[in-house]
Amino acid sequence: MLDSNRLVSLPEEIGALSRLERLSASQNALISLPASISSLQSLTVLKLSKNKFSRIPDELGACSALEEIDFADNYLQVNCAPYILRSPSQGTP
Repeated sequence: MLDSNRLVSLPEEIGALSRLERLSASQNALISLPASISSLQSLTVLKLSKNKFSRIPDELGACSALEEIDFADNYLQVNCAPYILRSPSQGTP
């Protein structure tokens, strides 16, 4: 657990922790993650709330085991068009 340590970055070497399943680095000053984060194939939980992220890092797309991600209370800029979700039984809008 790396919460509340005033971290501004995580080391590139974190990608060598191939068996790491949970990473919590909330309440720091992180704005990005090292590219090596994509090597964490056992990572299932990632908690990065209350940092300074403006976007969710693309590298997380390679973390295929991820089940839970927490980016609450960051500076995320989301540009989403409105979508209407319907179940297949409801037909198309």
